[in-house]
Amino acid sequence: MTTDLSKANFKKTNLESTRFFQSNLKEADFSNAINYSIDPFNNKIDKAKFSKPDVYSFLNFFNIVIEE
Repeated sequence: MTTDLSKANFKKTNLESTRFFQSNLKEADFSNAINYSIDPFNNKIDKAKFSKPDVYSFLNFFNIVIEE
């Protein structure tokens, strides 16, 4: 079952420990939202909006090392 959150407005929202799984997030707005986890492999995120630095949370789903 997929939750349809397409075009949802999460702007400036603190989504404290929220994990999205198998959700339709197409065109959702996460601008300046914080504290969320979205698995890019198990959610539809086409044309969704994200802000830095939280968009970098997508990198957690890859087995990579990021050095500063």
